[in-house]
Amino acid sequence: MPDYIESAADGIRKTLGGEGLVIEVDAPVKKCRELKTVLFPVPWGEKELKYNALSLYLPTSGTNWVFLNLDVKPMDFKFWILHEMIHSLVRGKFLDIEAEETFCDSLA
Repeated sequence: MPDYIESAADGIRKTLGGEGLVIEVDAPVKKCRELKTVLFPVPWGEKELKYNALSLYLPTSGTNWVFLNLDVKPMDFKFWILHEMIHSLVRGKFLDIEAEETFCDSLA
C-alpha cells in the first residue's frame, strides 16, 4: 500500500496545485468548499489525544461538517484539513471505518 499512498498523495498535491511537498492551506480549504465540506475552526485548547477534528456527514444534504481545533500547531491544522478533505473524497468507498481512517491519516 505505500506505493499507492505515494501515488495518491502525488495526485492530491497536483489537484491542489502544490509544488513538491508544499500545499498552501487555502488550497484544501477551497477544495473542501467544492466537496460541500463546511469547516468550523474552534478553540478547543490543547488535547492530549491526536483527535483535533470532528466530522459529521449529513446524507440528506450530502454535506460534511468539520470542526477543526485552532489550538494546534499550523502544520497539525493543515494535516486535519487534508485528513477531513480526504474523508470527503472517499466517503462510502471503504467497508471498514478503521481502514478509511488509516488511509486518510497516511494520505494527509
